Amino acid sequence: MSDHIVIVASLLVAGYLLMAMEVFVIPGFGVSGIGGLLCLGAGCWLAFGWFGPLYGAVAVILVVATTTAFMIWFPRSRYGRDVVHEQSLAGAYAGDSNLTVGQIGQAESDLRPAGIARFGEQRESVVTEGDYIPADSLVSVIEVRGSQVVVEFAQKTTKGVPHKEPQGGS
Repeated sequence: MSDHIVIVASLLVAGYLLMAMEVFVIPGFGVSGIGGLLCLGAGCWLAFGWFGPLYGAVAVILVVATTTAFMIWFPRSRYGRDVVHEQSLAGAYAGDSNLTVGQIGQAESDLRPAGIARFGEQRESVVTEGDYIPADSLVSVIEVRGSQVVVEFAQKTTKGVPHKEPQGGS
């Protein structure tokens, strides 16, 4: 086997391995992903230079086809469904919150200082002014800044049962 074939094949395999590491092992897009792209590009470029336009084009088509096939297949695979978000975030941000100052809700998570609170049937991402509020405590809206809802511990009871006072610290 020619040394040129081994070099081109090694670069393509190394590129795919680095890209796989980027997808499955290392989060984000960093050195491994860039290195994988560079290896794939170098393999295709060397195929053009050493084997001519026909084999260079075949290398490019194979790289593009296998990468595209992976991008279509992976999100539908068992592992891909656990990694890739299926829902769009397009409707998730509705702009300004429809909550009003003084509205009472219940913390669904610990607010340290950010978390989730429920106001009726509506779940909202909320923040405190630095205070820790434990889950299941009543909270009161003190300010709405665009989409940011600021709450504080509410000195109220629900169904006659007092809610626990927040403990200091985190």
